[in-house]
Amino acid sequence: KMKTLTTTVLALALTTSAAMANPFTLSNKVVSEYNIDTEIATIDWTPTVSMGVGGANLSVSSEINIVNDETFNLLNTWEDGSKPDIDFKATYDIWNMTAHAETSWDLDKSDMGETTVGVSFNF
Repeated sequence: KMKTLTTTVLALALTTSAAMANPFTLSNKVVSEYNIDTEIATIDWTPTVSMGVGGANLSVSSEINIVNDETFNLLNTWEDGSKPDIDFKATYDIWNMTAHAETSWDLDKSDMGETTVGVSFNF
């Protein structure tokens, strides 16, 4: 059952944003790194779904570890202790500033993470 869910999530995340109706967008980020000191290689995948509403942008993402030190983890994503956090972010553009609010949900602990708010300036 979990393999079917994981395969479905992977298939949905790998589809292009063109398949989704506007104002929704889907993006994927894959980061592959090798730590020279610890000699550990990692590959992390972050699918993100965003929706623009006027000047606001709402996004939901989750960083999923695919490989950690030669261990393939993608199929273990939904096992207890390996579940990813779900990150929520809202931004709103005001003149040359962007206001933002962020929080997360820990699926393993069923608990909300820290909530941050702030403003960034562009000049």
